[in-house]
Amino acid sequence: MSIPVFAECDPSIIYGVFDTLWGAGRMWDGVKGGTPEGLFEPRLVGAEPGPITLITGVSILPQDLADHVESTDIVFVPNVIVTTETGTAVLDRRLIAWIRRMHEAGAQLYGSCGGSLVLAEAGLLDGYEATTHWVYEPVFRKHFPKVKLRMERVLVQNGPGHNRSSAGAVHHPGRISRC
Repeated sequence: MSIPVFAECDPSIIYGVFDTLWGAGRMWDGVKGGTPEGLFEPRLVGAEPGPITLITGVSILPQDLADHVESTDIVFVPNVIVTTETGTAVLDRRLIAWIRRMHEAGAQLYGSCGGSLVLAEAGLLDGYEATTHWVYEPVFRKHFPKVKLRMERVLVQNGPGHNRSSAGAVHHPGRISRC
């Protein structure tokens, strides 16, 4: 299981997803009496060595380089923070190409909030349904007209074997929602 880290990522999503998946993958099997190795371990993947300064100014050190990861079962793309003007043009092309290669090799894809924009930028949602956080709806509609955006849905699964999933947040007037 791999989590690509873009400089535009929201650290709370990276850490929250990593911790949750680490617990599920490493601890759950042991709690049920399984093996000490666990079921899986999430790994943070970057495009180059060294720390990445995220959009909020927090630095994170990926565990693996995309060029060294030849296969993975799951790619979980965390939220990225982009604007309507720039769209996803600011995102690291090396990681987008890596996500595409991993999917071509059989990886399941998951995009959280703005992470679905990354999957769309990789061309992996064209002709499919997707959702995203409501704040990214204008960006999504402007830059990815080939994707059927389902903003009324919190989760959308599709593709062969449901190999593409996206999650967002439903907009409720007067309430702030997080990814």
